[in-house]
Amino acid sequence: MVEMAKNHKEEEEATNEPQTVRKDLTIPKLREFMQHVTSATQSALQQDPDMECSMQVVEALNRAASTCSQLLDQMVMAQQQKKITSFFPPFSSSGESIMFGKWPTSESVGKAVQVTRKVISMDVKMEVIRRVEAGECLTDVARSLALASSTIKTILNNRERIIRTTQATKALVATKVSHKRSKLLETMESLLSIWMEDQNQHQRPLSQLMIMEKARSLFTFLQEQEDEGSSMDSFTASQDWFEKFQCRSNLQAVTKLTGEC
Repeated sequence: MVEMAKNHKEEEEATNEPQTVRKDLTIPKLREFMQHVTSATQSALQQDPDMECSMQVVEALNRAASTCSQLLDQMVMAQQQKKITSFFPPFSSSGESIMFGKWPTSESVGKAVQVTRKVISMDVKMEVIRRVEAGECLTDVARSLALASSTIKTILNNRERIIRTTQATKALVATKVSHKRSKLLETMESLLSIWMEDQNQHQRPLSQLMIMEKARSLFTFLQEQEDEGSSMDSFTASQDWFEKFQCRSNLQAVTKLTGEC
């Protein structure tokens, strides 16, 4: 028992010293050592039934077992970490992979996949349709217009939709021109009404021919003031227009000359 107490004291002094891990210590050896510690604890309890110093020995052995357990956990974690780093290389402080270099950012990926699309006007699409329907080869059309053959085929597959869109656009432009011309007519008729009232105030007789001639001259004057006047249709001051204007203006002097509307 005295020898066991002496050994216990030496072990206790050893536990107070800084712990160092031996380089040749492996997980199987550490597990084998823990089994020896467990066997020694059981032997100490069997050899000292009176338990005079067994508690001190058992306590020392338990501390040794706890230390072995901690070392075993550290070694297992280190081994797992080594396996992980073998698949995923560590990174430097600048965020670069030691093995693969700098990882791509979202900005660089976006630049890599960015594709510039060429916008094709409706006029070019209609030209493609007209030339192909006229019998021209697809390759020749694509080469002359600097378009890909796949683009030509896509245009031809959508020819009905393209034609409908073009027709609708032309109708819209025509409506705008007609609306502008109607505004011009409204302005002319307003000025014509003012002129006719002035003639009536001065008791000057008016005839249909005079009114129609004045309407044409006023329209020509207003048309010249417009930026796009040259592209507009001419105003003839027809009989149909005069009758509608007479009813809209409701002027008695004109009514007496031309009859009731």
